[in-house]
Amino acid sequence: MVITGSSLFVEPGTHQQVLKALVAFPNVTYHVKSESGTELVVNLEAPDHEGLEVLCEKLKKCIPQIVEINHLYVSFEEEVDKIKMRSVNAIHSGGDCTPPFNPEGKPLWGKRG
Repeated sequence: MVITGSSLFVEPGTHQQVLKALVAFPNVTYHVKSESGTELVVNLEAPDHEGLEVLCEKLKKCIPQIVEINHLYVSFEEEVDKIKMRSVNAIHSGGDCTPPFNPEGKPLWGKRG
């Protein structure tokens, strides 16, 4: 599960319209709007990173008053746990779990030093 704290930037004077349209998205939770009404703070929930991208595209397509979506924070702890579990399973099954390396030969993930 990926959970974000995000800002929806909307066209001036359209925040009420956008809020009504957001009701159709159960994985979007509205919290507060800016004084000008052009920024709405929401939480977005998706099963994974790809699902988050699909959700954002759908929001922009279905609610044309949304100008931009900015993620203020992203919680993807469960996704990291899934990646770690796949790595452990690969090691135990004899699969290759060698980390990718940068041009200097240092691993791109794992222990940093």
